[in-house]
Amino acid sequence: MGDLLKGIFNDLFPELYNKTPLQKKRNTDFEMTYWKEKLYGQGENIILAETTKAGENIIIYYNPTDDDGILILRSIIFSEDGVNSLTPSMFLTYKNKYEVLEIADIRMEDNDANKGYGSVLMRALFLVIEEYPLPIKYITGWISGVDWHHVERNKHFYEKFSFSVELNHLIKEGYILFINPSKDGSEEQYVSLNYKPGLEGVLSDFMEE
Repeated sequence: MGDLLKGIFNDLFPELYNKTPLQKKRNTDFEMTYWKEKLYGQGENIILAETTKAGENIIIYYNPTDDDGILILRSIIFSEDGVNSLTPSMFLTYKNKYEVLEIADIRMEDNDANKGYGSVLMRALFLVIEEYPLPIKYITGWISGVDWHHVERNKHFYEKFSFSVELNHLIKEGYILFINPSKDGSEEQYVSLNYKPGLEGVLSDFMEE
């Protein structure tokens, strides 16, 4: 019976069930200090810490020693009710040959949509490219058919952050592109690179090796 009630509660209130307690009950200021000290102690780089539109505290961080051009923006989200167990993340790959940073994936639970987490991750991304030790002229990415049921929402989201969005409704895929104004990139130059984000790019890189 206990497991049954626990399952029902989880279904009705997933945002409360999937939380762990704060270090000090309902003390979010202490929690923020705790996580900052812990992350810095682990060698993580905190890129952003703020309060969301829903009143939640969110920390975005990454490990600056990640190898092979892979960069993962991770998040910690908490409120007076506790620390979220499952939080959004953004997976990025840097291609030095092209001076391109590709958004490989944004991972987020369905019940985390429309909470402002995606916008916080994007703001963190733009802070990252300002301090990244190698030049980033372009940010790009691939919109797959798996996401097509909310493709218009995705399009609006990226355009809000000055990305151009190209959609092919026939084959259900799309591409995004942001040109970094501080690095003298241009759409013509990007096209000349013949860079292919997503699966096509992975296969192309594999064939060149």
